[in-house]
Amino acid sequence: MYRAGLAWEKQADTAEYDQRRRAQAIAAYTDFVTYYPDDKRVAETQKAVTKLKGEQVRGNFEIAKF
Repeated sequence: MYRAGLAWEKQADTAEYDQRRRAQAIAAYTDFVTYYPDDKRVAETQKAVTKLKGEQVRGNFEIAKF
């Protein structure tokens, strides 16, 4: 799940207007945190989710401006 989140996040970085990849990354990371709350990568994952959600907001704003 963690690696799936990383893969989706990497793809989301190249997709300017397509929000589906960010949503997939957030979902994979959320599942990872849910199933493995004691893993050492949880803090890193939570930071990534925060970043991805911020990018979703920015992307939605750019679409709205268009």
